[in-house]
Amino acid sequence: MTTETADENEPEYPPFMSPTGVRRMTVAVVVMGVILLVGFATLVGLIIYKSGKAKKAAIEKARPAIVSVDEARAIYGANGVSKFVTARIPKGARITGTTVDGDRVFLTIDDGSGSALMMFDAKDWKVLGVARFSDAADE
Repeated sequence: MTTETADENEPEYPPFMSPTGVRRMTVAVVVMGVILLVGFATLVGLIIYKSGKAKKAAIEKARPAIVSVDEARAIYGANGVSKFVTARIPKGARITGTTVDGDRVFLTIDDGSGSALMMFDAKDWKVLGVARFSDAADE
C-alpha cells in the first residue's frame, strides 16, 4: 500500500501562481488601486481649489475701488490726480455695469423703467449717446 502525502497531491505551480503568490498579487493590486484613487481625488480637489481661488482673485481684481475725492488725494497725493469729474446719470438710476473701450466709457444703468447704456468720452465725460432697452411688450 502506498500512502500519498499532501505534497504529492498538490499540483506544481509556477512561483507566481502559488496560493501565496496569488495572495501577494491581490494585495499589491488592491494597494495600487487605493493609491490611484487617492491620487485622483487629490488631483480633482486641487483643481477645484485652484479654480475657486482664481475666481475669487478675479472678482477681487475686477471690483472697482470707490473712493471720495479726499481719499483719492490722500492715496495719490494732491498732484497725483489731475482732474475729478462727475458723470451725470438720471435721478434714481443706479449703475449696474461699466466697460472701458479706448477713450470711451460705457455705463449700464437701471432707472426702474428699464435699462440703458450710456456712452461717455473718457477725457471730459461728455455724454456721447444713450441706448435704452425695454421689453418688446412695452411698445
